This record gives sequence, structure tokens and C-alpha cells, in this order.
Amino acid sequence: MTTLLTAVQRYADAHADRDGLAHTPIAGLTIV
Repeated sequence: MTTLLTAVQRYADAHADRDGLAHTPIAGLTIV
């Protein structure tokens, strides 16, 4: 089972831009 923290880390690693920000499909939610 994947924890929420692990899922967020994987998403951020896969989608981060050069500034380290990962924009999500949820409006206004960004992961640093």
C-alpha cells in the first residue's frame, strides 16, 4: 500500500519543473 506521503513524493519527482515546483491537476495546489 502506498502512503499519501510516498504518492506525493513520487508525483513531485516526476512532475517538478526546473524551480522544483510540481503543479497538480487540482486548481491552486502546488507541491514544492
